[in-house]
Amino acid sequence: MQYLRATTTIRQSEADTRQSIENFRAIVRAILGRDPAAAGAACLDQVRHAALVAMEILRDEPEAPAG
Repeated sequence: MQYLRATTTIRQSEADTRQSIENFRAIVRAILGRDPAAAGAACLDQVRHAALVAMEILRDEPEAPAG
């Protein structure tokens, strides 16, 4: 998990970083607004975004040699 987190943090594009920041802001706005449904939806948006970034990065990595 640490490898995945570090890899996506270091290698994501500026656009991906901006999207993550906006997702985190949406989470905070929903929490401050005491809107649990919006907070949950914003959290899911960020999880989905992070998963897409991770899959893209992992797809681009060369395969490790077997053995």
